[in-house]
Amino acid sequence: MGDDGAIRVSDYCALLRDNPRFRYLFSAYLVTNSGNWINYVAALAFIRMLLGVGADGDEAGADGSAASAPEEAALSKAGVYTAAFMFIRMLPAIALAPCVGAIAERVDKRLGLFVCDMCAATCVGGMLLLSVGLDQGREGLDGQPGVLV
Repeated sequence: MGDDGAIRVSDYCALLRDNPRFRYLFSAYLVTNSGNWINYVAALAFIRMLLGVGADGDEAGADGSAASAPEEAALSKAGVYTAAFMFIRMLPAIALAPCVGAIAERVDKRLGLFVCDMCAATCVGGMLLLSVGLDQGREGLDGQPGVLV
């Protein structure tokens, strides 16, 4: 700590350098959190792919003209589905928080983290398989062929 009581970046660097157990914990956190964010971005891209919304998401056509009615409907649906995804993603934390705390105290933390990460990886793998299937000519939610984002 500095003279004014503030924690400096050099203090964190020293903690990572001098404490191998904290370094391992911090590294595991970085890997897990990176996977969570990749999963989040992939799920949002998957929603857009299912609806046939292009990667740019512009409402204007490629030539600068206004978007057609089906394109506007797909963009509107993408917003609704994105909001629903975010709400559904928060439901487990809201609904299960009271009882999961008690369960977490009785279960091995490493096993719990491993099981949750494997479940997340399975969900991402399922989205990958669905996206490959949609890209091979099956229709998306809006009746349009699936397009990779």
